[in-house]
Amino acid sequence: MKKLILLSVFALIAGFGCGHKKLTYNNENNLVENEKDGLSVRTLWLKNKKDSIDVLLMVRSGYAENIVLKESSFLIEFGGEKFAVRPGTGDLVMRQGLTYERLLIFKMHKAKPMEGTAVVHIDPLVTESGKKLPPFKLSLGVSR
Repeated sequence: MKKLILLSVFALIAGFGCGHKKLTYNNENNLVENEKDGLSVRTLWLKNKKDSIDVLLMVRSGYAENIVLKESSFLIEFGGEKFAVRPGTGDLVMRQGLTYERLLIFKMHKAKPMEGTAVVHIDPLVTESGKKLPPFKLSLGVSR
């Protein structure tokens, strides 16, 4: 009976653990950072789930003005398709010099590959006063 209970516990742990595969990046520290025109974006992790790709970003603004990151500004391109961020993420006003963590959940509407390049797009990128800034693109090479 004890063995059966232990096996059940291990099966539950394995079942929960296998549902969320963590992809790794093709660089040494599993971090990808890109700076462009005062914006720094670092990817902490990317999880490939059954119907979504979750990306945790650290974003830092070096602009003199506050930056507005709108929910609708984020797209991910993966497996030849572009997907929007799941509604409910909300907008973020970034202050100069501060670092923010941003969890983005991109819902997929069909099966996706497990390997390839995921490209996170931030466009439009605007200041709080409405000035449009150059779009931002971050490529993430992912593998199993």
